Amino acid sequence: MTLPFLPAEHVAPPFVSLKYQTKMIALLYSRVHYVESTWITNITFPIDSWSVLRKSVRTNNDVEFWHRRINAKAGKANRPLYVPISILYDESTSVATQIQLVSQKS
Repeated sequence: MTLPFLPAEHVAPPFVSLKYQTKMIALLYSRVHYVESTWITNITFPIDSWSVLRKSVRTNNDVEFWHRRINAKAGKANRPLYVPISILYDESTSVATQIQLVSQKS
C-alpha cells in the first residue's frame, strides 16, 4: 500500500474506499481489516507517526553504499595509510555540494 506516502489527513478516505472494494474478496478483506485495526484506527500508532510524506530517509542503505564505494576505491585491504587518507580527502571536497543538494526543498 502507498498510504504512508499520503499526507496524514488524506489517509482515511482512500483507505475507506479500498476497504469497501475488498468486501467481496475474503482474503483481501482480512488483510484490510488488519491494516485498519493496527494502523488506521489504533491509537498506539497514530497516522502522523507512520506517514512518511516529506520526511528524511532514515535507513543506513546510503551509508552502506558509501562505505562499499570507498572500499572499492581503496582496492585491497592493508593499504598504506596515505591511500585511504587521499580517498577520504577527495570525498570531503564534495560534501558541501552534497549537503546542499540533499537539503533543497522540492
